[in-house]
Amino acid sequence: MTQTKKAGDKGAGLLPWVQGLAPAHVAIIMDGNGRWATSRGMPRSAGHRAGVDAVRRIVEAAPDLGITTLTLFAFSSDNWMRPQAEVNSLMWLLRAYLRIETRRFIDSGSRFIVIGRRDRLTARLRATIRRVERATAHGQRSAVRVLRCREIPRRSHEI
Repeated sequence: MTQTKKAGDKGAGLLPWVQGLAPAHVAIIMDGNGRWATSRGMPRSAGHRAGVDAVRRIVEAAPDLGITTLTLFAFSSDNWMRPQAEVNSLMWLLRAYLRIETRRFIDSGSRFIVIGRRDRLTARLRATIRRVERATAHGQRSAVRVLRCREIPRRSHEI
């Protein structure tokens, strides 16, 4: 069932051509943020931060567009081969994002779930993920799933 947005509604004007046409489940492969930044003369970390900002906007807009499940494919096995400083930065960024966004997930009725292996994540990040999953477990409006896609190597998209 599609609801019509009024001018004052949150999300009004967001992709109006998608209202009522969006699928219930959307999956996004989070790739290219570092390349985007370096192509503009910025450090790769600036691209990763821009990616987080984009995710924040998508997560906020998705339920208003009728998207009830959003799966973010993040951090493939190839990413572990990056310089350790970049890997550490990505892990720090995810942890910071979760700490900042937990209240927003709860307030918006969103449930946060991480799918996939966690064994290579830091203990602090695993603990943060568990806290956010527990805090948002009763969210009914939408689900934000982050898939650590160990099984999908970078070259698979070239097939």
